[in-house]
Amino acid sequence: MKRLLIISIFIFAVAASATAQKIRLGERIPDISLAKEYSATHAEECLEHTLLIFIHSESTYCLEALTAQCELLREAAQEMNIILLTSEESADVAKISERLPLKHSIMCDKHKIFKAFGITYAPYCVIYDKRYRAEWFGSLHHITSEIISSITK
Repeated sequence: MKRLLIISIFIFAVAASATAQKIRLGERIPDISLAKEYSATHAEECLEHTLLIFIHSESTYCLEALTAQCELLREAAQEMNIILLTSEESADVAKISERLPLKHSIMCDKHKIFKAFGITYAPYCVIYDKRYRAEWFGSLHHITSEIISSITK
């Protein structure tokens, strides 16, 4: 009986985690055209790729990741759009812009886009192309210049 309970819990955990991921490499990302309804510091440019970073300004972990990856993000901003997406009010995210001396947009979402992507932790990144196809996704801590250059070339 105890083994059956353990196996049942394991199967449930695997099934629950499998449905939580809504992004697949090479496939179309969830619709983010809704983002135009939200406030943004400036419009998305017509670059080939976009780096979408899900963040929360009150999270020390997010702010440390942004600070640690600032130079990499500055270099990436020359080759792709960078959009920071938060579920907070636009007035609450000013401190994020102050920490990032680079060209980026900040969009405020009321959890619609977070839910559409299945995001459960931040900072989380998605790189997608003009056709809205996922090229890479993962933690902001795991993105490297090699990943960016392999995608943008």
